Amino acid sequence: MINRLVEHCDLGFNTGNACNNEACGTPKNCVNCLAAIHNGSGRDYDCDNMINHYVCTYIYKYSSEVAQLFTRFNNFQEMERLNILSIGCGPCSDLFAAYNTFNEKEINYHGFDLNLRWQPVHQKIEDIFTDQEQVSLNFHYRDVFQLFPELDFTPNVLVLSYLLSHIHRHGNMTEFLNDLKNVIIEQMEPNSIIIINDINHNTLARNHFGTLFSLLNQDDPGSFVNERFSYLGGWNYGVRIPELQLITEIPEDIRIRYQAWSNSTSAQMIIKKVR
Repeated sequence: MINRLVEHCDLGFNTGNACNNEACGTPKNCVNCLAAIHNGSGRDYDCDNMINHYVCTYIYKYSSEVAQLFTRFNNFQEMERLNILSIGCGPCSDLFAAYNTFNEKEINYHGFDLNLRWQPVHQKIEDIFTDQEQVSLNFHYRDVFQLFPELDFTPNVLVLSYLLSHIHRHGNMTEFLNDLKNVIIEQMEPNSIIIINDINHNTLARNHFGTLFSLLNQDDPGSFVNERFSYLGGWNYGVRIPELQLITEIPEDIRIRYQAWSNSTSAQMIIKKVR
């Protein structure tokens, strides 16, 4: 499944237009641009070539990180159906992780992303999953906090994958976390799960994990519990995971061309809604 999406993005990258960032001296090589974004340049994913490059570089790593959380937490096995709400879904790494781990479960996936450049990727993902009758896909390009109350959908899995670091760079974290709690999490049923997967940095992402957890327990202490994880090679945070187990092998040409990531130093938190 993942390789079909990567083949599509690889083709789009190699046949696409020249880099539209004139200040970049490496046309059609997005490594420098992606690094600048991730280091807080203020720029966002504003180029189709960059979107395609991003998928080929990161989806193997990101999907495998979420998949390992699915396998480490028994509550997911007990869910009859996965109703997944993914905010800032991008290449839908969490969808591929869920399908790989629970391919016989019914998956109802709602992905939100304000960046319309992800639409062609989402259209390809819909095509890839066309024959999987147990998978229902819905993509939205509006503010999740405005649209969610209108949806006939109650998630039992909320995924924030590399979103908090993005909000830290581009948004208002206090406002976002409060809206997340009030608009979405308070509507989720007991035994629902929140997955946070992000960079292992104590001032750009990981500090916000604890802020959200404290906020959720503010009115009713003990109503949420959590488990924390981190990979060896990154900062010590919670249970240490020795290494990332890829759910899809990276083709050698993709590994070389895009320097595709196969290891992880991320930090993760799973929050369970007790009541």
